[in-house]
Amino acid sequence: MQDNPFATAAEAGISITLLCSLERADGPKNLTLEGVLSATETHNWYYNVQKCAVMAGTCHRASKQAKFSFRIPGDGAGTGVSGQADILACEEDESGQISRMTVHFGQPVMRALRRHPRYSWKREFTRLGAIIASDHPPATRDQLKVLLRDHVLQDPRPPLILDLAAGGGRICMPEDSVRNMFSSDQLYVFFFVPSKAVKGEQPYAFLSKRLGRCNQTCPTGVAMRFIFIAEMDWASTAPVHWVNIASVGSERLKLCLERYAEDTFVQD
Repeated sequence: MQDNPFATAAEAGISITLLCSLERADGPKNLTLEGVLSATETHNWYYNVQKCAVMAGTCHRASKQAKFSFRIPGDGAGTGVSGQADILACEEDESGQISRMTVHFGQPVMRALRRHPRYSWKREFTRLGAIIASDHPPATRDQLKVLLRDHVLQDPRPPLILDLAAGGGRICMPEDSVRNMFSSDQLYVFFFVPSKAVKGEQPYAFLSKRLGRCNQTCPTGVAMRFIFIAEMDWASTAPVHWVNIASVGSERLKLCLERYAEDTFVQD
């Protein structure tokens, strides 16, 4: 990616979203614009409008200030670019629609985007679950069953999952468990059955590693973030086959989470 994200966006024809409040024929309006950039002879940019929509709600006054955001493709989900901008000039076509603006973009904020959507989770979404420290991955399904049985006998309550994505999740862990957690290389078996599992559907079993504490509020302990590095392949004829998913996430879990899209807030 070039050092200047706006030059990158202009060269690649990347669509940029602009939120602004402009004076229109029937009064000031809050607008959402989609457009692409082209260069000027100054440090400013032409913003060529492709789509324009009026946002709901009352706009009390027009302003030359705007908010911008766009995504540059790259590793994972790419890089998100956002920030403030100033609208220096506004041109209209013959029908009175905004066709082009001259815009000065402020210092952008750039961040690596999340590879997978993250779904806020509710306690009732987990029918059965466990997260267990394990020195070695279970080599057979019987070993996995014994591991789960012993854990459930000690603590039958499923863990409080705060959110889940195809590549990991945030789980509320008891304070004493956090104190006893080993290094970041420690493996954990994360096992759960979602409430919307259909008849005959296999459970979800992942080998996980913890990435550390989170700032999220956790009513029963400490919020810890885990990344899934391998998933059990239930269809394999081998005793246990763990598929490496560290870089791609679980397609099966992704489809499962989409069942809950209407029931819970989906985070970026």
